[in-house]
Amino acid sequence: MKNIYVSLLILWAINSAFTQENSTYRFHINSGIVMPYQPKEFDKHWTIGYNLGSGLDLILSPGKAIQLYADYQHFPFDKKSISHSGTLYGGTITIATLAMNFKLSHADNYAPYLLIGPNYFHIEQASSSGIERVTAASDNAFGINGGIGFEFQVNSISLFIEGQYRLGFNKGRNIQYLPIKIGMSF
Repeated sequence: MKNIYVSLLILWAINSAFTQENSTYRFHINSGIVMPYQPKEFDKHWTIGYNLGSGLDLILSPGKAIQLYADYQHFPFDKKSISHSGTLYGGTITIATLAMNFKLSHADNYAPYLLIGPNYFHIEQASSSGIERVTAASDNAFGINGGIGFEFQVNSISLFIEGQYRLGFNKGRNIQYLPIKIGMSF
């Protein structure tokens, strides 16, 4: 019975958000760089990589939105950071993320904004041994993120730059990284 009440509450909230007279949608696309941060081995043995993403804002009211976002991070392995004492070498780490953020901004054509929310991560580490490339490790984790950005309106398109801190609650060791995104909303 409790699940029915929770489901009805969620449906009511979605219906209320979608039927507001001022509600609109904004689509986002971005690319940028991503920097490994923690644990120390991650920061030491992997280098700055790239990220790609896209998402959707549901504008609840001027300056407030729920943001659904999917993105991909690619961290190259720094082969110079270890000694090659065996035949197995480290490989790239990729992280696919699904996020639901609350976005708060000043309702203006040139505005800074804040965002915070939960994430779901899929983390893979590939290893290479000579010519062969295999997936050495794969894991899923929940996490959180927070970020700041700045966007400015150019006709019906907004351009943005955004920096985030992400923390994934991985088994044994939490993973932390810093994406910096440049993109557009329309």
